[in-house]
Amino acid sequence: MKSIGPVDVLVLGAILVGSVLLTGCIEDNPQKSRSADAAVSAEDAAVEIDGQQSAADGGATDMASASDVLTLDMMAVMDAEPSGPNCDGVCSRLTECRAEICPMGDGPALAAACAAACGENPAFAAVASGLVACQDLMAFARQQSDDIDALCVDAPVEEGGCAFYGVRAAECLVEVCPNARSFDVGVAPYMQGICENLVAQGNFSLEQLRGIEQAGCNDPRIGPVLGFLTTRGEHPASGGLESLCTDGPLVPDETCETACNRLGICIPEGTSDDDGGQLRDYGTCRTTCASFPNISPLVWGCIADTVEMGPPPGGQELLAACRDAFRCFSNPPTIEVCVPYGARSTECLLETCANAAPHREAVTKMLTDTCTQLVGNQFFDEEAVGTVGPESPCDHELIGGMVQNFTMENAVDPNAGFLMGLCTDGPANEDAICDQACTHLGPCLELVEDDDADALRDHGMCSFLCAAGVDELPPERWACFAEDPACPQVFACGPDDE
Repeated sequence: MKSIGPVDVLVLGAILVGSVLLTGCIEDNPQKSRSADAAVSAEDAAVEIDGQQSAADGGATDMASASDVLTLDMMAVMDAEPSGPNCDGVCSRLTECRAEICPMGDGPALAAACAAACGENPAFAAVASGLVACQDLMAFARQQSDDIDALCVDAPVEEGGCAFYGVRAAECLVEVCPNARSFDVGVAPYMQGICENLVAQGNFSLEQLRGIEQAGCNDPRIGPVLGFLTTRGEHPASGGLESLCTDGPLVPDETCETACNRLGICIPEGTSDDDGGQLRDYGTCRTTCASFPNISPLVWGCIADTVEMGPPPGGQELLAACRDAFRCFSNPPTIEVCVPYGARSTECLLETCANAAPHREAVTKMLTDTCTQLVGNQFFDEEAVGTVGPESPCDHELIGGMVQNFTMENAVDPNAGFLMGLCTDGPANEDAICDQACTHLGPCLELVEDDDADALRDHGMCSFLCAAGVDELPPERWACFAEDPACPQVFACGPDDE
């Protein structure tokens, strides 16, 4: 049996905020604010200690796609009609480019991978033949073939290359966007991360970075990148810093400083970026706090409020303080206007989904917490949410989409329709099994140092999840939880190892 690693504790954060970004709902919501526009995509807007992807991944945050600005001219080529070029010629030139772009790669294997990719895609040769620069050709080929991407082993970034770029580009960024000073020491590492990403994708060569420390801010290696970051354009990833530049940081500097100092102490060394490890770096943390709405200002404020400035505590005091700080990610303070919103949305959801009625309290908490997340991330306008009350119609623009997102699937958001099975077919598990399973889980999860387990610690929310059905916890696992109250047996419940 495979351990549930204290109940795998699923990805309940994502489930309980109801696919927090409510893709379909937000797209139709005229109340969404400037910060919603600043979010590069719903998929990237999830930086949490509990494992959601950081917008600051690799120091380049959501602007990792800033490299796209340097290859946009490729898009026109990709629409070109095939003009007769052959795969042998394209792959021969690609192999020659290996020496410049990825000299550590295996030449023969790269040629074979190119031949395979070209043979499978009739447009490959037509597009590739129009790409003159080696870095453009290799970037295109890597995008088209996972095998080519894996075989193109980059040369180590020359020491000082992107570091110099980061320093100079940071100076230029502050010139065009003075509010970027809110990053504090994070500006240069932020720009260095973008440079390293561009080099890795083949858009910059190391040779092109020579002398970058003396470059002007309009230099073609710097100017287009800054424009992409600070100005909203046709490309969906552009303008990620536009809100910061025009309206200032999302979170006060003092709050960011306090919160990031705490996270630097609390996040263990070696924590992966997928688990929020990048927020251990003060500069990256400050960049994320000031610029990106992926983490709500409420969360940053909550983290800052858990500690007093001064020498960090130690021992059990430190453990308690860090637990309180991490809890802010999964349980930010409820926004007052979301309480009546959650109550009214619950009534509307139960009109659509009568089978959820036995779990009214859990449904209200789910909807209130989702509202808090959306207002905190500024995807819902707080003033608009404040207009929702007991008499608000169920087709209200801020209610209808929310209810639909939980009760119906849609092609845009894979997380939509969480309650559809419960609504249409009834509970996924028998009430008696859910009650017994949650009675056993609660005490055992008190032993688990994981805030993601909060939902299963609470008997009402646990029973609701059991009735609704959760992919990560199929019926046989709930039945296993219900069999034996002993915690070792509860934690042993899991699928057979494949």
